[in-house]
Amino acid sequence: MTVKTINNLRKEIDGVDFQLLDLCAKRFDAVSQIKVLKQSSALPALDQQRFEALMKERLEYGKRLNVSAGFTKALFELIHQEALRLQSGLDNNERIL
Repeated sequence: MTVKTINNLRKEIDGVDFQLLDLCAKRFDAVSQIKVLKQSSALPALDQQRFEALMKERLEYGKRLNVSAGFTKALFELIHQEALRLQSGLDNNERIL
């Protein structure tokens, strides 16, 4: 494998990384909108049934894509933790779980 090929693949990875961040920002924007709706209906930030169903679905999807269950679980636990932090109104340095 040449250095040029490695550099091209690294550029591809860099692009994917930026897409991941763009998608996270889009997801957290939706979370912020859900926060407003939950607050106006006096609903709690955590919907345990939703989280359990989401995790099961994401684990199954990750398996179909050959993404390890451990990675998929850790990723979505981190995403969920951030969603709860946003819905709870904590600042960036505070952790929810």
